[in-house]
Amino acid sequence: MGRAGRVEQAAGSRTPTPSAIAEAVEALRPRSSAYALGGAPLSIHDAHSRTTLGLPWLVLCLAFAVHVADEIHGGFLSAYGLALEATRNLFPFLPVPHLGLTVWLGASIGIVALLTALTPLAYRGARGMRTLMLWFVALALANVLGHAGGSLFVGRPMPGTFSTPLLLAAGVYAIVADRRRALVPEDEAA
Repeated sequence: MGRAGRVEQAAGSRTPTPSAIAEAVEALRPRSSAYALGGAPLSIHDAHSRTTLGLPWLVLCLAFAVHVADEIHGGFLSAYGLALEATRNLFPFLPVPHLGLTVWLGASIGIVALLTALTPLAYRGARGMRTLMLWFVALALANVLGHAGGSLFVGRPMPGTFSTPLLLAAGVYAIVADRRRALVPEDEAA
């Protein structure tokens, strides 16, 4: 019998039994306040949100987008060109690509758009998203170290350095969320 049928039956009988009243109350009780908006969690602290990687993935994508904008604003390509020339002089056998503005900008925007487009899969917990997120975190943290090392080496902030704390925080948040997700019991995750 459906939820509405149990409520009508309990309300329509002249002498409701305690079990019929309990069933009617249970039928009227929301299944979960966390899923009141079409299945989306209302709280970031419920069990479902602790078992998905959607929010950490989205935060990581947004931090990466801010970092790309910071690199564009700071003149990343001119610094990259100098580093490319020095690398070629030190290691002539190493194939280091030369990137023009349109190629680099198009690739950066495309990568940010592609990674952000994967956010629904991260929320659904699609297969492989955890591995992809951990690779994303590893690359983000390597980028942070590269900017910090480069800034120390040249004695001034490299383009993109000002957004690296945000990228670092997003990476740490993603790792912590992944560890928390691993600690949620299976019965809570369902």
